[in-house]
Amino acid sequence: MAYARSKESLTPILIAGGKNVLGKAFYGFRLEDDGTLTINKIADGTAVYLPENGLTNRSSDYDQWVWTQNKLVFSFSASGHLLMEVR
Repeated sequence: MAYARSKESLTPILIAGGKNVLGKAFYGFRLEDDGTLTINKIADGTAVYLPENGLTNRSSDYDQWVWTQNKLVFSFSASGHLLMEVR
């Protein structure tokens, strides 16, 4: 069963589609208090903690996330924009 856990309740939250995230990597995006962008990749079956009701309350909450079976490659453009390539 594919699931994420809420830090507040520590109970499994079923992800829409359930089986659709099995075998896929999770990429979590978080903007830190100092403006640094952190991107975490989790692909080893570790539980993923998502904010309750989509509201980010703590600095450890992900602002955005995606599951994919494709490899994501990140880089910056000459103007400083984050670019994402799906391979």
